Amino acid sequence: QLKTDYTDQGKRVFRDAHPRGIGCVKATFTVVDEFPEPFKSYQSGIFQTPGKSYQALIRYSSALGPTGDNVNDARGMAIKVMDVPGTKLLSDQTNAVTQDFLHINAPFFPAHNAHDFFGMVKIKTNPANLLSFLWESPLTHAAELKALTSMQNNLFNGKSLLQGQYFSMTPYLLASTDGANEGVPIKFSSRPCGSIPAGTLN
Repeated sequence: QLKTDYTDQGKRVFRDAHPRGIGCVKATFTVVDEFPEPFKSYQSGIFQTPGKSYQALIRYSSALGPTGDNVNDARGMAIKVMDVPGTKLLSDQTNAVTQDFLHINAPFFPAHNAHDFFGMVKIKTNPANLLSFLWESPLTHAAELKALTSMQNNLFNGKSLLQGQYFSMTPYLLASTDGANEGVPIKFSSRPCGSIPAGTLN
C-alpha cells in the first residue's frame, strides 16, 4: 500500500495507519480508587495499585492520509502511559516502561479477520479488486464494506476531538491475578467526564 501511495510520487511517506497526527497533549492516567467487587481479582499490571497516577501522552489522528480536519474520516486516540512497571508481552520489548491504549471513534472493527482486512487494503490499492472480494463471500464482505464506509463517514462536524467517545474496537484478554481462570475478554472505551470548552483541540 505504501509503495502504491508514495513510490515516485515526489512526496513525503507517511505511516500506513492513522498517518496524520492532529494533536498531541499531555495527560494524567489515574487508576480508580476502588474497583467493583467482580473486578478486584483482575487488578494486575497497570491497574494493580488503586489511586495510582501515571504521566501520559495522547495523540489524536486521522485514519486516512494527510487530509484536512473537516474531511469525513475516522479519528483515533492513542494513549501512551509512562513509567509502567512489569514485564511486557512483546518479546522484543519485555523491559519497556510504557503501555499503549489504542482507540478509534467507532465501536467496531469493520473486518472479521486479517484475511478480510487484507482484502479491503487490496481494494484501496486497486479498486478492480472489489468484484473478487465480494464474490468470495457476498453477504459477509458486503457487510464489512458497509461498516468500513460508515466508519470513514464519521465526522465531528466542528466539535472538539476531546468531546468524542473512543473505543478499543477489538477485544483484549484481562487476566486474573489469582490464576482462577484464563481471563475475561474485554473492550475498553474513553469518553469525556465533563464539559469541554469551545475551541479546545478542534
